[in-house]
Amino acid sequence: MFLAPSLAALSLAQTAGAQTQSFDLASFTPPPGWTRVEQTGFAYFQDPRTANSPKGMGQLFLFPGRTGAGTAMENFSAEWSAHVAGPLHVSAQPRTETRQLPDGWTAVTGVTPVTLPGGVLTVILFTATGAGRFMSVVATAPQGSLPLVERFFQSLKLRAPDAQAAAPSGPATTADPAARGAGDGKGLVGGYVYAVPDGWIGKEYPDGTVYASPVLSNGERCQITVLKPRPGSGNIAQDAFSAYREIFKVDPLQNSAYPYPTPTLSRGSSPQGWSYFVIRKSIGGQAGDYGSLLGTRLLAVQLGPQVAVIATTAKDPLVSMCFGEVVRDEWPGFFRSLRFGRWQLPSQEQAVAQRLAGTWTTATASVADRYSFDGKGRYATAAAAMQRHRISDDAVLQTTQAFFGDGAYTIKDNSITLTADDDRSHPAIRWLRLEQDSGDGGQTWSDRLCLLTEAAGEVCYERER
Repeated sequence: MFLAPSLAALSLAQTAGAQTQSFDLASFTPPPGWTRVEQTGFAYFQDPRTANSPKGMGQLFLFPGRTGAGTAMENFSAEWSAHVAGPLHVSAQPRTETRQLPDGWTAVTGVTPVTLPGGVLTVILFTATGAGRFMSVVATAPQGSLPLVERFFQSLKLRAPDAQAAAPSGPATTADPAARGAGDGKGLVGGYVYAVPDGWIGKEYPDGTVYASPVLSNGERCQITVLKPRPGSGNIAQDAFSAYREIFKVDPLQNSAYPYPTPTLSRGSSPQGWSYFVIRKSIGGQAGDYGSLLGTRLLAVQLGPQVAVIATTAKDPLVSMCFGEVVRDEWPGFFRSLRFGRWQLPSQEQAVAQRLAGTWTTATASVADRYSFDGKGRYATAAAAMQRHRISDDAVLQTTQAFFGDGAYTIKDNSITLTADDDRSHPAIRWLRLEQDSGDGGQTWSDRLCLLTEAAGEVCYERER
């Protein structure tokens, strides 16, 4: 059985005669005969000899380095949830090994076997943390591929993370060391603190700062505009609509039925105590006209007698690569990092726990998940995952696995920590967003719970009635 490779072996010489390749911070020798498949945002290798095999496919996924505030084990746990437990439907906890590597890296490797109809598939996650950054590699190996995968890990080397890229810019918080201040000395007042997506460039203007993404592969360039606080009317929804009309020169409630895109309204209160209202709408064309549609979002935050306004622009969410519903959405991470340091507001953590009480569900074609919270620090969860495995040319085996668990939860700042009763040594940390949504212009509202992990992205749940 393949166990976690000795991570000191990362310093070994490359396999003789093989060609070294690189991705992000890593250099390595891929297994011979494996094919590199170009993907946006990560490197992927597969063994074509194991395609459609009932024993499982040999695969390697290399994910780029990212900023992260967690310890090596916390980053590993988050990556396991994001890249193994969720997408690969692996419920077993891994055996882990922690090693110190050159150039300041601390690596955690986890291994677990998965039983398939044709044999045992070994799943491996390697996560290295150093200088405020972490990088991960996931491998799946049927029994015949284990020696090849082990040699890959022996060839793997990581260069030291760039100190300038890893260091946070501006004032930082313990919750997010990448958070950037846009208050004193940066052209804005009000003590805003937030994390800008990696690679985005800011430009200051008299009334605020605009951050722009690089030009993406689909020709898109996205923006986040952070404006100075302005006097409020005392009605945060009214202030949001007024700011939207001022910025985008459009009434978001006009042309709001097919064939025009429908606006979505959201309202809520953060655990830090500030109330907010969000307007999302695509403008500039009819539904499906992705060549001309501009996806817009406006966030208005109540700060005593003043209102903070933040706006985003991108392509329509169905095709956007930065504020999208399909490819990638930078908004949850930005919203999670948002702080208003000068505004001393009463904490809403207890009120959030009471609003959390109830049962929340989400479902896709192959995965269903369910949480129940009692409002007093206890939760129960149930999930089901459907998997399909080809067992012959004309037969597919379909199986459904169910998972159940109970535990305790705590809310601190804008995070929720879930500690399962049967695994207290591996608490799961999620960033919490609890709000109400409306798709009919504010006539009716439905409750929504969104849980975010930095690596996996955001999953949103609806309240059961």
